[in-house]
Order: sequence, then structure tokens, then C-alpha cells
Amino acid sequence: MGMNDKHDYEPTKWVDNSEPDIDAEHLNKIESALQEYGVSIDELAATGGTAAKVKATDTYGLVVSALGESTAQALIDAIANKVVNELINKNKIVNNLLATDESTVLAGPQGAALGARLKVNEDAVAKLNSEIGYIQNYDIDTLSSPSQLTHSGYYQFVNCSSTVNDNASTKFTDYQIGDFVGLLITRNGYATSDAGCQWGTFIITSPRFTNKFWIGRIWGYKFVNFIKIGS
Repeated sequence: MGMNDKHDYEPTKWVDNSEPDIDAEHLNKIESALQEYGVSIDELAATGGTAAKVKATDTYGLVVSALGESTAQALIDAIANKVVNELINKNKIVNNLLATDESTVLAGPQGAALGARLKVNEDAVAKLNSEIGYIQNYDIDTLSSPSQLTHSGYYQFVNCSSTVNDNASTKFTDYQIGDFVGLLITRNGYATSDAGCQWGTFIITSPRFTNKFWIGRIWGYKFVNFIKIGS
């Protein structure tokens, strides 16, 4: 196997042990490249970097004819004007929710989102208006005490525990019949979500009853007596 002859390696020469030296030829090439974009090293130094004095080529004809000579400041102004008059206006972007174009007010995604929220609120108001003073069809499954009655209105409960009679002087003897519907009548504040009903009247009926219904009196969070109306 042959091997190349060994030669002495000469490393890159450095100036003052720091950066490689850039000769005049390379500096001229850099200046030539800058001049292709309408800016020379001398011009940059003379203008102090102000955009109004720096020459630039208008490639797309924003200020002068295409490829004509303009200034950097003029091109910056033209681009800003184009953004304002074409991009923002075309896409109907508005500032601080100011929308004066009648054809686009609330037409975008934000309008749809606001419409959906308004619909939810309208439905809630309609429901509240239809249920002023009571709540319909509140299912408590098995009634055992007035602590389950947290608001005025209708209740449904499939079963009734014998504990409803624990403190009643007269008993609810039909508590085992089932499929009950009740109506609690009480004043605002007498029934709360955390404690139930303190004072009120509870009317109980069932499709299984024949010619009767029951009225329970609530006092101090207890059913204190029941009265049967009918036979």
C-alpha cells in the first residue's frame, strides 16, 4: 500500500493573533454586492443611517416605476400604507371593537360567539319567567324528611320513607303507595338548599290515589302532622 509523501503544513496566517486579514479584493466584492441593492458603503456612512437619505430600488413599483430608484423611507411609508388600506380594510379588522361597516358588523367569528351567548341567556330568562315562584319536576327519588325540600315548587318521588311520620301527630298512612308528586308551598327564605324547608305546606298526591290527596304541615324542619282530604 502506497502512502503520500509527508509535507510541511502551513496554518492560516493571522493578524496580531486575532482575526484573519481581509484584503482589498474581498472588500471590493462586499461593496459591489451592497451596491446591487442601491446602497454603497460611502452612502451609508454619509447619511448616518437615515432611511430618508438611503437610496433603494423599488422592485415592485410601489413608489416609482418597477426597478426605479427611490429611498428606503419612501418604500417603508408605501408598505405601511398598503398594509392599512389593503390588508386591514380588506379583512375588516377593526380597532377597539369599533365596527362602522353595516355589512360586516358581527359577521365574523366574534359575532357568532356573541350570538350563541345571547341565545343561552335568552333561554335562561324565558325559563325563569315560566317558573317564577316554583321549580318543576324536581326528582328526589325517596322522600324521608323536609330537609329534601329545598325550594317552593313541584317534586316527584317514587317512594316515601316511614320516617316522614316520626314527628307527626297524625300520620301519612298512604306513604307506601308510591309514584308520588308533591307541591311545596312556602315563603322565600323558608326553604334553602343547605337545610331544606323550615316552615311550609306540602301537598302530596299520586295517580294511585282514588278521590283523595294529603296535606303535610312542616314546622321546624319536621312533618308535624298530615291531613287527608277526601275518602
